[in-house]
Amino acid sequence: MAKLPGYAFFPRALIALLRFFSCFRERVRAEGVLFCAKPRVFVGRHFNNYGPVAMYLHMPVNFRLWAFGAFMQSKSCYRHLREYTFTQRKRFPAPIAALFAFLLCGPTAALLKGLRCIPVHRMSKRVLETIDCSVQALQNGENIMILVDKDYRNTQREVGELYSGVAALARRYFRATGEALEFAPVILSRAEHRLRIGESLTLDIEKPFAEGKAALMRGLQAALSQSY
Repeated sequence: MAKLPGYAFFPRALIALLRFFSCFRERVRAEGVLFCAKPRVFVGRHFNNYGPVAMYLHMPVNFRLWAFGAFMQSKSCYRHLREYTFTQRKRFPAPIAALFAFLLCGPTAALLKGLRCIPVHRMSKRVLETIDCSVQALQNGENIMILVDKDYRNTQREVGELYSGVAALARRYFRATGEALEFAPVILSRAEHRLRIGESLTLDIEKPFAEGKAALMRGLQAALSQSY
């Protein structure tokens, strides 16, 4: 039976407060998810940060989110917020970007650590740490959430290119357990304020890895294209 990750008090309180004021009319329309016999990987979209907020507020089960590793340490979070988020994306003047980054880097890192997120190290040799940590979490009975669209700012129905790390995770999990890892797409409707969990997909281990990976990614892309 999949168990709940041990969120810290601050994230639990924040989620409860935001959930209270949420406008979602329906949390989930899938059957059997609340009583899944084993942990799984939920796969969703960013929708320019709308996705992770909606997931934490309205998923019927808890999970450990794959999060950008730079955000989980105050110093690296400060650099990223100052040099990219507030300077390049928000076009803030340098002093204002530095001020906002200074004010937010500590709480951001603390929040992600409190949620027990799994750090993702982009373009790094440490990428295997993410896979190994995820396999260990799954073996411990914890669900994983991966937001797989590469363009996290994309708010259109068309999904675009997806991260393929899910296939590597499936292969590593099979080697560790001898079982197929289930990937359940999480479909969001921003217009109707609804969240739905679709049919689970798996990597076909009997096929060559490249072929099985391509089929899995096509299935996830088709399912997530229903989000809007």
